[in-house]
Amino acid sequence: MSRDDTSHAACTPTCATVPEEVDAPDRAGRLAVWSPPPDRAGPSAARRSARVVTRAGALARRQLRTWGDRSVRWQVDRQLRFKPADRFGHELPERKEFFRRAWHCVRFNAIDGDYAEFGSHGANTFRMAWHATRLIGADAHLWAFDSFAGLPEGADERDAHPRWTPGSMATSLDEFHRLCRRAGMTSSDYDVVPGYYRDSLAPSAPGPRPTTVAVAYVDCDLYSSTVEVLSFLEPRLRAGSVIGFDDYFCVGPDGPSGERRAAVEHSATSRWRLVPYVQFGWAGMSFVVEPATELAGCDRATHMP
Repeated sequence: MSRDDTSHAACTPTCATVPEEVDAPDRAGRLAVWSPPPDRAGPSAARRSARVVTRAGALARRQLRTWGDRSVRWQVDRQLRFKPADRFGHELPERKEFFRRAWHCVRFNAIDGDYAEFGSHGANTFRMAWHATRLIGADAHLWAFDSFAGLPEGADERDAHPRWTPGSMATSLDEFHRLCRRAGMTSSDYDVVPGYYRDSLAPSAPGPRPTTVAVAYVDCDLYSSTVEVLSFLEPRLRAGSVIGFDDYFCVGPDGPSGERRAAVEHSATSRWRLVPYVQFGWAGMSFVVEPATELAGCDRATHMP
């Protein structure tokens, strides 16, 4: 036997253990990877294989923890930041939710009546109220009281506020009707009462007015205007009615201004007690109306924030 034959014979047993189809695909189309049979691997090979698997598993767990920690930190960092849209992005959704709750409340409690809105710039809340009545199934007629020429001149020193300037926040009557039609309303769904409140809400004012108000929305800003609105609503409210004030938490140079000051003063002599209901936006607040004679032992101050 030659030296070459001896070398070949020496390697023959090892080579014979490798299957010919080692690189052939299996039935699923995967590439078959050969590994020595268990009886040939030996205990030392098994221990080495176990150590490799253990190290790989530990590394994978460390990577997962690292990635998980980074993901959590990224999520927290993301939640802490504000986007430009966050400045006013919550205002409309929270008002929308207020109208859903308000109409659900009066509908569930069988409070019949119309919707009266005082200050309808942009027709945004007016359209929300209409959609809410359709969602809940409330058979309510809608009323829009607005000058359609912007805010009036302040009639009282308690009207003072840096943001409330005469003529601001004006939506023309034609534009208001266009927005209502775009929302799906017809002329039979609502009435518009144009003019400043000292004229349009006066007892001698001509034209139809709501008899009973189930939900009212006050967005007239000024103290003097809110006083006129609350006087107009006083005989038209009923137990269970809901009133929303769009700018309840606005503050003037000398303290509470506009709607909040007028509501607190009016509540002191009104036959109605205002019970806090839903807060919305950064400045809005709503109340459920109940007779002041009910729960007579309750201090009005505990109900009117």
